[in-house]
Amino acid sequence: MKYFLVILATLITFSVCAKQKQKTLLHNTYQVFTVASDNVKMKGGYFVFENDDLWIVYDFWNTAGAFSMRIHNKTDRQITFDFGKSQIVMPGGLSKPYWTDKVEITSNTYSSQTTRSAAAGSSATVSASQAAAIARGSYGLMEAQGASASASSVYGISRTNGYSSTNTVIDKPLRYINIPADGSIEMKGFAVVQDVYATMDFPINNVTKDPVEISFKRNESPISFANNLSYSFEEGSNNVTTIISKFWVKKVTNMFVSHYNGPKISRKYHDEYGNVNERKEFQYPYAAPNSFFIYRPRTIDKLLALKIATACVCGPPIIYVALAGLVAGIQAISK
Repeated sequence: MKYFLVILATLITFSVCAKQKQKTLLHNTYQVFTVASDNVKMKGGYFVFENDDLWIVYDFWNTAGAFSMRIHNKTDRQITFDFGKSQIVMPGGLSKPYWTDKVEITSNTYSSQTTRSAAAGSSATVSASQAAAIARGSYGLMEAQGASASASSVYGISRTNGYSSTNTVIDKPLRYINIPADGSIEMKGFAVVQDVYATMDFPINNVTKDPVEISFKRNESPISFANNLSYSFEEGSNNVTTIISKFWVKKVTNMFVSHYNGPKISRKYHDEYGNVNERKEFQYPYAAPNSFFIYRPRTIDKLLALKIATACVCGPPIIYVALAGLVAGIQAISK
């Protein structure tokens, strides 16, 4: 009878705590931010700024809004971007320059391989955003096309044995980047947020079986930022044109991973032998160039963990089995 009461009390406690805390404890979730702009128009799902000299395409779909941009020179003359005079104005008003006069040195040990330099500011997006970008038919924004640079990185390699090498990278940032006539460059900007959005009215655990969202008017948005880019037709010229692209978050949506992934659909593809095969892939319905996301992994509530530990210490071994079964069952449902 004693053991039965202990098990019953543990199950009731676990059930109550799970109902109260499962929104954050037992689910991996995403928070998706939808972006609007004051002065950059939407074309084909992308933000596109355009004037007589160039156009800029923005793609925000990445973690924390680490946006990518493609800049195309429309003229028959070379355009030079001065990143010493370009910056992003972060939420809260902090200005972060694209270029600073410093040298960054990194040293790593790899297995034997060939290493190449990469254009300043370029990088690969995380796998989650890559998969979602492919699902929505995005073109790759990480490969530069037709661009030249007025400085370069220097790599030094010293081999320690036949199987590994030490690679020291001396990376000199590029202040000026030249875009030839009718040429383009693609580069990456900064992440625009550092954490999830949460308030008393929209708490961090505000997730249900359906996505939960909150919308903002322009003057109410808690997240606004601007991308300032300066260019001229001659390197070092004082006749500089500055483009200011203003953005703000108009909606934030909390959702489970299942909502983020969406249902699976069948897609056809050709294998290396030219055969047509079919595979199921997620749809990623929220993936869009005017949105970005933050992933929130499942966490453990300290009070719940303490109660489980206490019950396990005080009760018989059968409680381990019961608790293990409950945890496995609830986690399976939450996936």
